[in-house]
Amino acid sequence: MDITGLTKSIEDAASAGPDTLGEPERQKLLATCMKLSEQLKKPHELVLEISTGSLKPAILRLAIEMRLFEIAARAPEKTLTLSDLAKESKVDELLLLRVLRLLVGMSFFTEQANQTYTLTHTGSYLVPGTPFYSWIVIDDTNQQAIAKLTSYFQEREFANPSNTKDTPFNYAFNTSETFFSWLSTRPQMGAAFNHVMQFGKMLRGPDWFEFFPVEDKLAAHSAQATIIDIGGGTGGDLLNFKKHHPSYPGRLVLQDLPEVLADAKTEELTAAGVELQPHSFLHPEPEAFHGAMAYVIKNCLHDWPEAEARTILKHIADAMSEESTLLVCETSLSEQGVPFMNAVFDWVMMIQFAGLERTEKQWKALFESVGLVIRQIWPSPVAKFTVVFELKKM
Repeated sequence: MDITGLTKSIEDAASAGPDTLGEPERQKLLATCMKLSEQLKKPHELVLEISTGSLKPAILRLAIEMRLFEIAARAPEKTLTLSDLAKESKVDELLLLRVLRLLVGMSFFTEQANQTYTLTHTGSYLVPGTPFYSWIVIDDTNQQAIAKLTSYFQEREFANPSNTKDTPFNYAFNTSETFFSWLSTRPQMGAAFNHVMQFGKMLRGPDWFEFFPVEDKLAAHSAQATIIDIGGGTGGDLLNFKKHHPSYPGRLVLQDLPEVLADAKTEELTAAGVELQPHSFLHPEPEAFHGAMAYVIKNCLHDWPEAEARTILKHIADAMSEESTLLVCETSLSEQGVPFMNAVFDWVMMIQFAGLERTEKQWKALFESVGLVIRQIWPSPVAKFTVVFELKKM
């Protein structure tokens, strides 16, 4: 094996960056490099890396609190000496040095000279106002729960969580509130969570209306037709829907909790013809919205265990007419060979909500339990496992 040539090829691919490759090629190369990395590590290196892994998100959260990313982003050439960075951040210089060593190792900063640091392109993603910044802020709750996972499961004799008020999150924060209820009383964290939903779109690829045949399935109906986005957050999906289908003749309705809609861009939504309807999908669908042409629920059901997921779907099914369509946009895992990151997100659902990422078999059983059947499954052309379930009443 020509190690020198192989190394050079990998270095060239790394230097070119992710945007120079098609998504399937990038994913394949990334998976191969990860496999190579794991296979080349000696056991003690692997164990050490895993055992210290929780330090990485903690350091990123600490760096955000120290304002290191935003300070460096404002500096000329995004470069500062340790001394200048310490003065502006008001952080002890020795502590700051120790933090920066790890940030350099994680590629968020580079060390240009002795105690001179430059914010990298990756580091610039963590300035305030980005979804990545919000992700680190909200992920702090996960990290505290992860630290107590062993105790949580030991005390529950290793039972799978199924109660939204008895999750690893509840255990870590000593609260009986659901995660969403807890967020509602913490506006800063709630806003960060809503912002993070934009990060999720980057992982899931195109919006449902970019690959679901809207013109054939929905737009042929009369001007009285209604699409209801249930649990639609702050309305970004419906705004994008209107941009992709500006001539859509029917009503567009955004439903979510009042505290979520409070963060919505009301003027922009109103200008796009989107109606805002405060509503919890844990309660029956208002009669005024029964018999709509289409109901859409996207990336909500994985937040809930079976009992609540059935309740949500039952409320929608009860509101549907025989002609109505329900579009469920979710991850649908394969029965085997689930990629590591998909398995990680399954655990995130468990930790926060007692929810889960389901397989097609599990989705089918859930739908049929409330009188819904799959008419067709529309897979994303880019994001593996992201699908749209097109459902009708039995």
